[in-house]
Amino acid sequence: MHWRRRCGLALGLLWAALCPDPLLAADLADLSQILRELGTTATVLHVGAHPDDEDNVLLAYLARQRGVRTVYLSLTRGEGGQNSIGGETGPALGLLRTLELLGAREVDGAEQTFGACYDFGFSHSAEE
Repeated sequence: MHWRRRCGLALGLLWAALCPDPLLAADLADLSQILRELGTTATVLHVGAHPDDEDNVLLAYLARQRGVRTVYLSLTRGEGGQNSIGGETGPALGLLRTLELLGAREVDGAEQTFGACYDFGFSHSAEE
């Protein structure tokens, strides 16, 4: 084998041994998202009163497809909402809904913020 090939092979093996793990598909997706975001300076603020008022399809489209900085502001954490699948109510339900929103933002790519309002539940009449 020619000495240049040997040097090239040796350098290639050295490079492979010293470099970190090869890029995973998730790393490439993250890199693609970062490059997409460089193409715009737009920011969208989507506001809702409760944790389940967001439009997830819109948030994902803006953040993932268009590269727009997208933020969902939930004015409450959902403490006064209904819970048909568990026993959590009040602050415990607010914590559960907060975690659900943070998980949803991991999927749709938007940012999550919260207002300082307390969700007291829904009113049954105008007097309430």
